[in-house]
Amino acid sequence: MRTTLTLTALIGLPCPNIAFSLNGPNQPAAQVVTDTAATTTEKIVSRLYQATFGGSERCKMAPPESAYEFNAEFDRFSAKYPDLLNLLKSSPFYEPARQHFLQLSASMAARDTPKSLAAECKGLAQLLRSMIDQPGGQKAVHDYMARLSAK
Repeated sequence: MRTTLTLTALIGLPCPNIAFSLNGPNQPAAQVVTDTAATTTEKIVSRLYQATFGGSERCKMAPPESAYEFNAEFDRFSAKYPDLLNLLKSSPFYEPARQHFLQLSASMAARDTPKSLAAECKGLAQLLRSMIDQPGGQKAVHDYMARLSAK
């Protein structure tokens, strides 16, 4: 049995029932749902950035074999899902996600080791591969596209 690894677990998509249970006496349900949708979209952009463009930057510092594996999968991902990457780049959450990732990467640089970077790049390559090759991963990508293209 193969496990499909997607960003869904990392994003922590909320349960619709939870959004409605968060209503306070002065807060309408529609506002909670809207806030939850924006938060979810922001998380999707952030996690997709980390797994794609951010991974590309971090994997430049990884051992060559791991960097090559990530780059090969990122190239495949880019070729298969150019529309998703365009939606990601055009999102209002893109630049804040990029800036936040750059800050985190800078703070982690002192703790990075070739071994930890190799593991990170191999994990990201596996994530991208599952989103390309596995039906569950492909469905997740289409769900992300729908979320990012919603106005």
